[in-house]
Amino acid sequence: MNLSECLEQAALALASEDFQHSLPKIVAHCEQCLPVFRIGIAVIEPGQPFLRVVDTFGAPGGPAASGVGARMPLEGTANGEVCRTGRSVIAMPIDAAAESFMEVSRLKLAGARAYLCLPLIYGDETLG
Repeated sequence: MNLSECLEQAALALASEDFQHSLPKIVAHCEQCLPVFRIGIAVIEPGQPFLRVVDTFGAPGGPAASGVGARMPLEGTANGEVCRTGRSVIAMPIDAAAESFMEVSRLKLAGARAYLCLPLIYGDETLG
């Protein structure tokens, strides 16, 4: 299975259930193509300069993640860029351009070698 197929299966898992039951299935799909440290879902808080983490799931030994309910800034982050543009930020491997985003540089220091940040879109609206 290639990365595109893995992400498609992961998106189907996310669309079919609630977040808490979806993330382990998404990680299982993605691990068929690449090692996964952590996956998380954060949603835009309307009128606020941050995203709110609604769930995370990670492999043992992966970097620590923000907990559920944590706020992630939009400014200076890959997450903010994805929410602003609706386009993914994919760095495989993590390069200097991706390291300019604060969360990517932190994850690289924790041992991550690649970073994918995908928009959560419903209809024409980017939700997170």
